[in-house]
Amino acid sequence: MSWAELKAFLAWAPEGSAVRRLDDPLAEYKAPKNQLLMNTIDTLAWANWQRARRKTAPKPRPVIDQLKEAVERQRRARNGPKNAAELQNTRAELARRRKLQRQNKP
Repeated sequence: MSWAELKAFLAWAPEGSAVRRLDDPLAEYKAPKNQLLMNTIDTLAWANWQRARRKTAPKPRPVIDQLKEAVERQRRARNGPKNAAELQNTRAELARRRKLQRQNKP
């Protein structure tokens, strides 16, 4: 497979494919069928919110926004410190590097 063929393969991979999900975790939800389902769910949520007639009730949020937040939380949990000790070590390392950087400045 040439580089051009690989580029075309990656560019035109189906929405729900594993290759597409590696680049964009929400790719599966961008397929037309899934967008239609999410739009239906959002419409029903808004209709139910309007029928409730409670002024203090929070407005419903779109499903795609909730999915984006969930993906972001997963990314942070995966990339963030595992415990307080790891966070403290990271902060100590950053302080050490800043100190070295200040010492090396002319």
